[in-house]
Amino acid sequence: MTQFLLIFTIWAVGHSLLAAAVFKRWVAARLGESFTAAFYRFAYSLISVVTIAPVVWAWWQLPTAVVWQVAGVGRWLIWGVGGAAVAAAGYSLLKTNALSFAGLTPALDYLAGRPSRPVDGPQLSSDLVVTGLYAWMRHPLYTFSMVFLWANPTMTVQSLLMAAACTAYFIIGSIYEERRLVAQFGAAYVAYQQRVPRFVPRPWGGTKPS
Repeated sequence: MTQFLLIFTIWAVGHSLLAAAVFKRWVAARLGESFTAAFYRFAYSLISVVTIAPVVWAWWQLPTAVVWQVAGVGRWLIWGVGGAAVAAAGYSLLKTNALSFAGLTPALDYLAGRPSRPVDGPQLSSDLVVTGLYAWMRHPLYTFSMVFLWANPTMTVQSLLMAAACTAYFIIGSIYEERRLVAQFGAAYVAYQQRVPRFVPRPWGGTKPS
């Protein structure tokens, strides 16, 4: 258990540091502004996928003892919630441009000779997305990823620790991500924070940030 949490924490810290603007500027100073702007996001995505292998290995070693189990109709309902969460997360990803999310758009623009965005420029979209699910919550990708992780009718020690670790990472990560978004969009994002909750929809309105 300790081994998994330690490896997960190392991965999460490294993942966050690579996303930091100061590190991107450091890389740009050595590899060039246009090259870094074109390929940094793709390299970041690739490194994240490769380096998560030790996390998966450590997770696989965890105990599989059952913590709770839901049977009957409740089991199917929970599976339905999990499936809906996957669909909603996919829809949210499309709203922010899936190719840009993986870093393919800036790389393809560079290879095609099209102008590249600055290193500190938007990585996913040049516009603040506030429609669709983003009109109800600021981080639908995180929200529905957490719902999927917890919508497990047979929760083992193994799956419970992964759900808890990822939830903590999403919450902490959203704080640092929003700092970058405020720097990118300024007052528009601050107003968005005041209008829309972070994770849980607030259908009755209100202007206080979550």
